[in-house]
Amino acid sequence: MTMKTTRPRALVQGVISCVLALGLAVGTATVWAGAGAAASSKRTNALAFAKSHLLRLSDLPSGWKAENTVSTGKGGSFPGAKQLARCLHVPTKLIATTAPEANSPYFQNKDGSLEVQGSISVFATAQNANAQYAAISDAKTPRCMTGLANTSSFKSKVLGSAGQGTKLGHISVTSANGGVVGSNAAGFTIRIPIKAQGASVTALLTEIFFISGRFGEQISFNAYDKVFPASLAKRLVSTAKKRL
Repeated sequence: MTMKTTRPRALVQGVISCVLALGLAVGTATVWAGAGAAASSKRTNALAFAKSHLLRLSDLPSGWKAENTVSTGKGGSFPGAKQLARCLHVPTKLIATTAPEANSPYFQNKDGSLEVQGSISVFATAQNANAQYAAISDAKTPRCMTGLANTSSFKSKVLGSAGQGTKLGHISVTSANGGVVGSNAAGFTIRIPIKAQGASVTALLTEIFFISGRFGEQISFNAYDKVFPASLAKRLVSTAKKRL
């Protein structure tokens, strides 16, 4: 029995926000250096640029729909930042800090088994963007994230957003399909077995990251009990790269 219309969306989104807070979330302390109207204008202009360069419903195949609208905010907090930083041999602030970002709607296919979302974050400098990208593309990242995601403390944090009786199986993180990632980008896929409401679902969450100057984009491909089509993912990543 699969869980499509009844899948625990809150849980899946909790996993995304917790496990993937590593993505593109550094350097906010000096992004809006200064005060007053000039700093406010700089922030507004940067976020306006990010919003205008996100993925759009017209980029998706016919029959897809958009949930919600474009939004702005900051990346979520990351439980286990110190542990992950130690494993990657990077400063904790590289993972723990949050950055201003623009988020596209969630784009979903007809039966809800596939989802896509794009997020563009604004870094303090291109140097900070490169430092974040180096951590994401490190060969150790999948192994380090797998270790963290399966600790009892991390799973307890994630399950806090789920209904009573929800359980997570072994979470695995592997490098993403190289054909989808393409050049000048990095990515990984997270496999999450979930049991809830008397049913089970396996969520496959693929995250692709790339940077342009001090802007960084994260494209999320979510698939439930299936694999996201590589050809579509590759096309969307290519479209997003060209637009940014």
